[in-house]
Amino acid sequence: MHALALFAPVAALMVILPGPDFVQISRISLAEGRARGQAAALGVACGIVVHTTAAVIGLTAVIAGSPLLFGLLTYAGTAYLGWIGAASIRHGLRMAGSVAPADGSADETAPAPVPAMTRGRAFRQGFLTNVLNPKAVLSFLTLLPQFMTHSAPLAPQFLALGGMLALFCLIWFSALAWLLGRIRRVFSSPVFQRRLHLGAGCVFLLCAALLCFFHAGRHV
Repeated sequence: MHALALFAPVAALMVILPGPDFVQISRISLAEGRARGQAAALGVACGIVVHTTAAVIGLTAVIAGSPLLFGLLTYAGTAYLGWIGAASIRHGLRMAGSVAPADGSADETAPAPVPAMTRGRAFRQGFLTNVLNPKAVLSFLTLLPQFMTHSAPLAPQFLALGGMLALFCLIWFSALAWLLGRIRRVFSSPVFQRRLHLGAGCVFLLCAALLCFFHAGRHV
């Protein structure tokens, strides 16, 4: 209980600090609404459950200790973030074309006929954004053991700490999705939605580039 009490504020800070998960939830909530944003939040929490399970069975240590496996995970995460970023930018550009009237004049109020995202797709995007993040592997390998008692069984401690982290993710990102979903109507203009997709796409591409530099720096 003492370790959990010490870990709680650290876990809350880890969850609240902006990162790919935060950008993903914000993008989906503002563009698709509260329900899809909360489905993505559940996906992020399930990603934490996967990392916790991998830590319990020792897979996290194997991945972190193998340059090949860690590199594959890094490149997979980079590729996914790059794909999401490119798709978001493409979506924003498609919206830009769809709101242009036939006479070529600027019309910033016409609705953009874009397909709605399903909850299942929102869940998958949140899940993959988290589970393919190599920083999560390092966090479970380096940070969580600092709050564990090595004379006691490690698996229950990993489950307790990982469970707390997953719960914080679910609570924080669900609340964020609810809040952004509530104010979404304020930012529902096609111009804002277009800029949202373009801006989020650029952030995801930047995250992908930073992951590449991070992985390259490990081997310099």
